[in-house]
Amino acid sequence: PILDAMKLLERDGIGVEFLQIRLVSPFPTDAVKQKLAGAKLMVDIEQNYSGQMAAVIAEKTMIDIKNKIVKFNGRPMSQDEIYQSVKQVISNPGQNRRVVLTHGA
Repeated sequence: PILDAMKLLERDGIGVEFLQIRLVSPFPTDAVKQKLAGAKLMVDIEQNYSGQMAAVIAEKTMIDIKNKIVKFNGRPMSQDEIYQSVKQVISNPGQNRRVVLTHGA
């Protein structure tokens, strides 16, 4: 769903990139730092309550991802949920630091 949502965002003229961390130990610190270095806005999208990977990224790289989109009701995220919530964060990143998805609850 994230890749599909990215296509919709790009169709709207919003340039986005995606970083999926598949290995936590050893953590790919340099690769993550390099990927996030030029980002204008970072949004963490996770299927858990607290945004655990964002916390690991902060610990290992000293990069704090302030905007989070989370879903923790046991249901998968949909393309539309991701698309709409990313647009919500982009429209006002200081105000939408944590978006909780509930579709399918």
